[in-house]
Amino acid sequence: MSETERTHHATIRLAREFEFVAEFDDVDGSPSILFDEPEPLGHNRAPSAAAVLGAAVGNCLAASLAFCVRKARVDLDDVVAHVATRVARNDQGRYRIVGIDVDLEASVGEGDRARLERCGNLFEDFCIVTQSVRSASAGTAGRAEVPAGLGRLAFVTDGVHRELSDAEFAAVLGHARDVAVAARQLTDLALLAGGGDNASATVVEVPLVPTLQARRTDTGPTFPAVAMEAEPA
Repeated sequence: MSETERTHHATIRLAREFEFVAEFDDVDGSPSILFDEPEPLGHNRAPSAAAVLGAAVGNCLAASLAFCVRKARVDLDDVVAHVATRVARNDQGRYRIVGIDVDLEASVGEGDRARLERCGNLFEDFCIVTQSVRSASAGTAGRAEVPAGLGRLAFVTDGVHRELSDAEFAAVLGHARDVAVAARQLTDLALLAGGGDNASATVVEVPLVPTLQARRTDTGPTFPAVAMEAEPA
């Protein structure tokens, strides 16, 4: 095992029916966690694994925000994470987590709002759980089919595509003198629009019809979505 790798251990035992008890072997004196399944499979006596995963994402984001705020020497009075974990059937009829939405409320002094907003562009990238479950797989990656012709295609991170409109993408791709300039202009515009440090773009010449309307496709699953709100102390 590398020096930078950490392993966390847990033991999960059947209690009754579909109730399980999880114990964390690496943390002395840590309380156990009871799991149960929703009705009709279980009796909903305890959170399900899906609910606990959502709570873990919320905890990780809240802790990352608290770390960033304290590093910025901001007095943090309170942080609250409200998590909604959405479960639905997939095309095969199997239940899957389709989204985890997190609303963060941070209470800071009135004079610290600007530094809190700066952390809003940074803290997500340091959340281990969030960035792990957010990673795209072959089954969740966005796909686009385009007809033959001449044109340009942009591959961008969420720090770019969440900040720019379709019209802005089309304008840059249609008017930049080459693909390198187009990529640089996309990232510059995203940063000016308030995008975070996860802003990068690659533009390539591909077979596209010149008049094809700009389209965007998300390269990751729909979770976790994070909203942050500052509350005065």
